[in-house]
Parts: sequence; C-alpha cells; structure tokens
Amino acid sequence: MDTSFRAKIKAKKPLLNKQHKERRLAWAIAHKFWTTDDWRRMVLSDETKAMFSGQTAANITGVDQTMHYSLITEILHLKYYGYNPEDIYFQQDKDPKHTSKLAKQWFVDNNFNSDHIYSWPAQSPDLKPIEHVWHHLKLKLSVYDTKAKGVHKLWERIEKEWNTFTVDECRRYIDSMPDRCKAVIKAKGGYTRY
Repeated sequence: MDTSFRAKIKAKKPLLNKQHKERRLAWAIAHKFWTTDDWRRMVLSDETKAMFSGQTAANITGVDQTMHYSLITEILHLKYYGYNPEDIYFQQDKDPKHTSKLAKQWFVDNNFNSDHIYSWPAQSPDLKPIEHVWHHLKLKLSVYDTKAKGVHKLWERIEKEWNTFTVDECRRYIDSMPDRCKAVIKAKGGYTRY
C-alpha cells in the first residue's frame, strides 16, 4: 500500500467582479476570429518576480522593483529593434511603466500605429500566454537543490533556464489563444481552465 502523500498547489485565480467579466467577454468576442498567425504577431509585455532567500524579490525583467519609465523605453528599443512595426502587434497591460508618457512616445518615435498597440483586460492571466512561461520558469528554478547565493547567482539560473525554452514551446502557448478566447466567451467572461 502506498502511504506517500503528494501535494498539489491550487492554482490562484484573480478576483473577477462584474466589470472584469464584461470587459473580458467583450475583449474575447472582439478577438474570436483571430487566427494563430495573427496571435504569433503579438509581442507580449509582462514581468514577474523570483524570490531570493524567501524575503526579497528580483524582477525577472532585469531591473529592480522601481523600474524607471525611461528604462522601459530602452528595453523596448533593445528587445524589438529590427521589427517592422506594421508586422507586429504590441500587448500592453495597464502597468504605469507601459502607459507612461515616455513609453507612449517610444511607440510614436518608432512608427507604431496606435491600432497595433493592444490593451489587455484586467484580471486576465488566462488571456496572457506569457503567464504560463513564467510559471514553468519558476518550476525550473524551484528544482535546484540549493538556494541561489546572491542576486547574480539567481540571475545566472534565470538566464540558464530561460534559454531552455524552445520556440515550439512558446508557440504552443501562443497558439492556444483562439481556444482561450472561446473559453472566456463560453464562461461569459468568467473563469477558464487556463
């Protein structure tokens, strides 16, 4: 008889009020005819945190928690240099770093048409495939036998594990967007399995 126990971490779901559900539903309906090719043209912007010694957090974006607005434009420039603004869409959440005057000016200066900058509904990690990447990155970081000794060692691990993700893995998450939209529509803006 197997007497071992297995723990399962319950997935956290954001609180969805009536307004969140209405906005999620409207957004999903507006995007229900997008194809996987459309979604593959979307550049996702997001950040997450990795715990260091169980007390302080390091943002995986590569800067401290008080990222300066001017720095976000530098990151935008470095990350998307060479892309034709007419060929891609850029996902924005409501984070003040993304909506600052400086960040908005970067889009103007780099010829991004405003209809290629997409706002995502609040409380909707199920509509952001990058959230699954963050989750799997954190799982990869959690299997180390020892805790990282210092922020630099943590960054080495993050970089090492980040580079193990394949294009096919990332595409699998992106390619699930049509199904994610359908799920939100079916749930009338409510919770989905994603």
